Amino acid sequence: MTRPGLGANDEHNAEPLSELAEAMLASAPPASIPVPLNAVFSPVVRALARRRNKGAIADALRRNRVSVRNTDHEGSDVTELISRDHPRTEDDDYLVYVHGGAFVVGEPVDSISIGLTASTGLTCFSLHYGLAPGTRFPSSLHQIEKAWDAVTSGRSGRPVLVATSAGANLALGVLQQLLLRDDAAAPLPAAVVLFSPAADLHEFDSARLVNEGLDPVVKWHGMLDKALPAYLDGHDPDDPRASPIMGDFTGLTVPTLLVTAGRDLLRPDVLSLARRLEHQGVPIEVDDAAGLWHAYQQVPTPETAASLERVRRFVSTHLSA
Repeated sequence: MTRPGLGANDEHNAEPLSELAEAMLASAPPASIPVPLNAVFSPVVRALARRRNKGAIADALRRNRVSVRNTDHEGSDVTELISRDHPRTEDDDYLVYVHGGAFVVGEPVDSISIGLTASTGLTCFSLHYGLAPGTRFPSSLHQIEKAWDAVTSGRSGRPVLVATSAGANLALGVLQQLLLRDDAAAPLPAAVVLFSPAADLHEFDSARLVNEGLDPVVKWHGMLDKALPAYLDGHDPDDPRASPIMGDFTGLTVPTLLVTAGRDLLRPDVLSLARRLEHQGVPIEVDDAAGLWHAYQQVPTPETAASLERVRRFVSTHLSA
């Protein structure tokens, strides 16, 4: 397992953060869900999140020459992001993206999907899925698996699976399902990139809470302790489809990059996932950036540009192999 970048244990060796990253740490809004996640308040939570992210997404689209269109693939809603600087055809390689948002918020078009479309030049198919509590486990997973099949079916280019946080949980679940199939019609990806994957949906314990209060974006108390039960709806988190860290990925030979950061609340889980996947024979790299937070690539900073460039090189290397 290779580990480009620095982690929380290497902070004393890290370069100083940029002014923009420092400003984010100083000014980030409280990471909390202030109301119950039920049929009445969930739309309010999503509307507030959408309003908070609207400016960042609009800014990302202004800074990157990316076009966006909504499409239907065999009954699955998919948003296509297309680089205007790199015209593509049906035969070209492409990205398949699953957004994050703790299973309760999030949009198919976010700063990561826009940034990766621009940096790689690959068309990105961002998959839609229902959000909790309206859509619960395992329905969201089934939606993503169906959309993966619809997008990849009959396409000669190779897919790269990219996902963030809760979306990475769903992506790992789909990978498990693909490994169980005898059907070669639905291909495995050529490479996998997971930003701050939520691989373990068990209740957090002290060993996993070392970054509680340090991560400005996500926390357990008052946020994930509401969001994860809303998604699981009483389902056993030991189910490896719910907590992919419990899963068996033996036979997965796809190069996989796990991206985390020193302040990322999920960093202990990401590193545990990396060790488990490596033990099962999956070729793993970990990008562990010092001083930064959960899915920090959503914010336009020099550190984000550097991270997306590392991802671009990873993707380019394995598509060229």
